[in-house]
Amino acid sequence: MKGRIGRMGRMGRMGSGILLLAVAGCGDGGSSVPTSDLLVLTPMNLPEGYVGVPYDVTLEASGGTGSYKWHASSEPEGLDLSEDGRLSGTPVTPRFVPFSVRLTSGKETRQVPFLLTIAPPPLEVFNTVLADAELGQPYSAFLDVLGGEGPVHWSLVTGVLPSRISLSAAGLIAGTPTTLESTTFRVRAVRGTLSAERDLSLTVRPAPLTITTVVLPDAKVGSAYTVRVEASGGSGGNAWSVNEGGLPTGLQLDAGGTLSGTPTAAGNFVVSVAVTSGPLRAVRSLLLTVTPAGYPSQVTVTMPGNVFVPFQVQLARGGTVTWVFGATPHNVIFASTAGAPADINIVSDVSVSRTFPTIGNFRYDCTIHPGMSGTVDVRE
Repeated sequence: MKGRIGRMGRMGRMGSGILLLAVAGCGDGGSSVPTSDLLVLTPMNLPEGYVGVPYDVTLEASGGTGSYKWHASSEPEGLDLSEDGRLSGTPVTPRFVPFSVRLTSGKETRQVPFLLTIAPPPLEVFNTVLADAELGQPYSAFLDVLGGEGPVHWSLVTGVLPSRISLSAAGLIAGTPTTLESTTFRVRAVRGTLSAERDLSLTVRPAPLTITTVVLPDAKVGSAYTVRVEASGGSGGNAWSVNEGGLPTGLQLDAGGTLSGTPTAAGNFVVSVAVTSGPLRAVRSLLLTVTPAGYPSQVTVTMPGNVFVPFQVQLARGGTVTWVFGATPHNVIFASTAGAPADINIVSDVSVSRTFPTIGNFRYDCTIHPGMSGTVDVRE
């Protein structure tokens, strides 16, 4: 704090209803000689100071016969009184301080008592600006104060916080905003007998738009393919498109981000996709591998009469062959080949499957019907 207290001229009012006059004496034929009393104008009770807050007050006087010189017997801790009457510094201890000041002007001297109260630091809300929140993203900010001692209780005085964001009594502003908006509000902090308020603003802006899909699963020629490309951020209502180039023949990308279709050619393809959300746009290039059709992983063999149909099948390694037996009993007996599955004993009106984990050519026969045979050709 800074100020000048009680200035007045050599003739004027001091306080309420008090008129100070400089009186000149008179005599027979003599000249008048002015006289002036030395007066300290600053009230005895000085303005209150606060610990840690700069203090600056200038003492005032009137009258006297020369320049003023001020001297304190012992200033309050952290303060200093200069000869020209300036009491300044930064108080360090809360206390009630009586002290004495001597004022000299020419041959006149006045000794004046003063009282100064140094209070604990005033309470002040430390935060002046809050970081922006992002739509749909968790947000948190702690409020803090300067001054005082003990726990702080926070509350909302006026205004509102953005949707789905709240202020706790501990000073935590937190939540996940759901609306793009900017609000202004006033908060109050109470610590013991002290309180402070602050106007704050919080803006919810769109989160950065990012394509989160980084890998596309492989597709296979002739097989149906469906995958959804994902993104985060933005303001909702994402719209997808092919950014540049094209897609493998047989595939398409819809506005919802679903890549689907049945590819017709094998190869490695770079798929460049784009997503927009309001004014925001993001682009990413993704690698899509389309593998050849290859060998089937599931094959069915029927028995219309005493013959296997088809009698020769090709199968991908790890695939399964299912034999469908009709009313006529049959069996399936494999030749002694490494990796061949277990035989199927004589059965009827049932389906039986065998898995082939080993590459090779596996012959089998129905031993109760001579000439009824087949093969399973297993390849990578």
